[in-house]
Amino acid sequence: MLKDMVNNLVMSLDPAEFAKVSLRFEADEIQSRALRSGSRKIILNCCRQFGKTSVASLLALHLAWFVPKSLIIIISYIKEQAQEAYRKIETFQSIMEDRPPDIEHSKQSMAFANRSRILILSGKEGSVRGYSPALIIVDEASRVPNETYFSLRPALAVSGGTLMLVSTPKGRRGFFYHEWKSGEEWERYEVTAWNVPGSQMSGSKQNVRKLARSGSDKSMSASLLKLQIICLIRSFSSYRSHRK
Repeated sequence: MLKDMVNNLVMSLDPAEFAKVSLRFEADEIQSRALRSGSRKIILNCCRQFGKTSVASLLALHLAWFVPKSLIIIISYIKEQAQEAYRKIETFQSIMEDRPPDIEHSKQSMAFANRSRILILSGKEGSVRGYSPALIIVDEASRVPNETYFSLRPALAVSGGTLMLVSTPKGRRGFFYHEWKSGEEWERYEVTAWNVPGSQMSGSKQNVRKLARSGSDKSMSASLLKLQIICLIRSFSSYRSHRK
């Protein structure tokens, strides 16, 4: 009994341990750091196949389960993309042995007995006025309209919630590029195709870099351009391999 209480306490304080014990998800080094961040402003600027949406989904489920009355909102440029993260949450929840019972479950929202709720919205639907979110996840943030992003900030200013931007890069424009390059108080994580664990292009784990700097950094734009080029190379290499 005491051991179970201790384990439950550890998992409530450590999302990475929760993922490992309850969901059998072994987070790699950078995924673990993102899950354990504790920052109110997190950017995952990552190439595809890293598992950035999985990280965001794990954080959402952990918060919903362990912090009663938490509202988690998932937004993307189209609702279908937001539903991808939502389906990952559903998958993770189905793995849990002692999963929290949900009292409402639809294609757009999930409500739990502890009064926590997960809601998905499209970036084209306007703002989140009237909500008091504990966490907002913006999936494929580089494709979400600026107007949508700026409408989120007042709600977070009131609730004191966490904002997580998750995306692959898309040019030197828009709020995602601006926040990555020079936004203040962000905890930044960058993963290139060369660093994705298990991929053909990955190097050693020591090459996985974490950027956790605040304020302006002149190297950001060059770093972002490099990431875009690497992602394009990786996509082309994958295309050629499938053609053979």
